[in-house]
Amino acid sequence: MTDMQWGLLFGMAIFAALGELSIIKSLEIAQASVLAPMHYSLIIWGTFWGWLVFDQLPDLWTWIGAVIIITTGLYLIRRERKLAIGN
Repeated sequence: MTDMQWGLLFGMAIFAALGELSIIKSLEIAQASVLAPMHYSLIIWGTFWGWLVFDQLPDLWTWIGAVIIITTGLYLIRRERKLAIGN
C-alpha cells in the first residue's frame, strides 16, 4: 500500500470513530424515537455510496430486510405518537 492509501485508510477510521461517537452522544441527548428517522437514512446513504463508489446495489433479501426495518420503525413512531396524544 502507498502512503496515500494508508492516509486515506487512517482518515476513514478517524471519521468512522467520530461518527459513532456522535451517534452515541445524540442518543444521550435525545429520545431514540426522535432519532430513528435519521438512523434509517443510513440505509439510503449506504445504498447510494455503495452504488457510487463500488457500482453495487443491495440484493433482493437486503431490500426486503430494509423494507421490514423501515416499516416497523414507522409503525412504532406512529403508535408512540398516538399513545402520547391519548395520555
